[in-house]
Amino acid sequence: MVNQAVGLVWGWLFVVACCGTSAGAEFTAVAGFDQQLFPSYLIATAGIRLDKGQADPTRLGDPTGQLGVDLVAPAKNTPVQVTIECDDIMEPSVFSGTLATEGTTYRITPKVKYRYGLLAQWEQTAPVTITYRVRVGKLVEQEQSVTCMLRSINDCPFLFRDGDSVVDASFTFAAYVNEQHPFVDKLLREALDRAVVTKFTGYQTGRTEEVLQQAYALWDLLVARDIRYSSITATAVESDTVISQHVRLIEDSINNSQANCVDGSVLWVSLLRKIGIDAFLVVTPNHCYAGFYLDTKRKQVYAVETTLLGAEVTEAEIRIPRRIAKAIPVELRYEESFASFVAALETGTKAYEASKAQAAKTSAGQPVGKTRESSAQPVAVPIQVIDIALMRRRGVLPIAFQNRVEFVGYDFRYVPEEEAPAEEGDAAAMDAPVDPTADEGVEAASEETAAEPMTEPEPEAEPVRAPRKPKRGPTILDTVGLGVYRRE
Repeated sequence: MVNQAVGLVWGWLFVVACCGTSAGAEFTAVAGFDQQLFPSYLIATAGIRLDKGQADPTRLGDPTGQLGVDLVAPAKNTPVQVTIECDDIMEPSVFSGTLATEGTTYRITPKVKYRYGLLAQWEQTAPVTITYRVRVGKLVEQEQSVTCMLRSINDCPFLFRDGDSVVDASFTFAAYVNEQHPFVDKLLREALDRAVVTKFTGYQTGRTEEVLQQAYALWDLLVARDIRYSSITATAVESDTVISQHVRLIEDSINNSQANCVDGSVLWVSLLRKIGIDAFLVVTPNHCYAGFYLDTKRKQVYAVETTLLGAEVTEAEIRIPRRIAKAIPVELRYEESFASFVAALETGTKAYEASKAQAAKTSAGQPVGKTRESSAQPVAVPIQVIDIALMRRRGVLPIAFQNRVEFVGYDFRYVPEEEAPAEEGDAAAMDAPVDPTADEGVEAASEETAAEPMTEPEPEAEPVRAPRKPKRGPTILDTVGLGVYRRE
């Protein structure tokens, strides 16, 4: 999917910016998609390895490049040099080579030296000027400048249009999955403190029940953190040729406790992949949800409707499948998260199975409803399953964390009530002045109760798992744990 999409996009979706003059070599500058550059796409495709069989002799330089020129070879074996500059986002980038065949049109895209760290922090759309300089043979060097819109790192392009044709670039969503994000380890520590599981083992035991239990532990954590569905998907720029969606980075979803369908799915998949469970994204033109495999052979699969995070669902409203009931016994279920987890599995898996059945009946594409942007018309595009493990093997990179925010941690450690420190009100009472007459009443009461027969104390009831509401700390969890949580 990645190789095909990148090849098609590279082949005919770059927008012509302007033309050269007759004083030197005539060329056409090519600048991104509809003169737009998407940092998420640039990062995602930076490491893509295309199949050797896809090489096109008329395309020179970076096979996934978005900036370049089209020009016609004036003679056989003509030397050419193309330089692209934009101080805001790159270092000067040069391609030097030979135009082999006279009269052939070549597309030349130098390997651009992007400042990827800067791109990963680009939060708002802004104009940038790209300068092209071309020297062909002994002709005079020509220069052109094109203004492009550099989109926010949160803008993810997933469909490109060229007339009636559409290219699906939804693999770019895989760049927002970041299993190596430093916040992920901290979340796993919090999940262990919730005590649904005592450790994360992935597929090591070979038991599907344990895989389900680990998946529930992660869902429970996100619910306990009060991460809720937020339908924010709009981007700052509208385009007739590029369809994109706003996607939060993992740190923003975690610290702001908000997630749209893509945000929640990439966060969930990042957590699953970190603990060694194979997971994927399911993308349709108007929705995204997540899925995971119960076994290493990928014969058993569940999908998860992540928009149900934070939904108020009770066990009375759901049917608990036997497999889930066995994997997650009553004593491990949290009232605020278990029912929504079951509902999310049922809803997501039904949608996934329906999508597979629909895909089996169609070939390359089919009308599947409106796109995420309300202004866009329905398009024919296949439903895509984005296997993150496959994307990583193909070279699709995650957007690296840039240390721009601190982790907002929660302390979910369970402290028995008898060991809990005194509350603020109790401490105030202990500091209050002593009333010298108070002991007289205590002594009188002691004499009266001494004459009463002793009775056996009633046995204490077993502690019952109840919702534990987190307290937010001002610093990262590694620095200090602040909350004390008790079972009711």
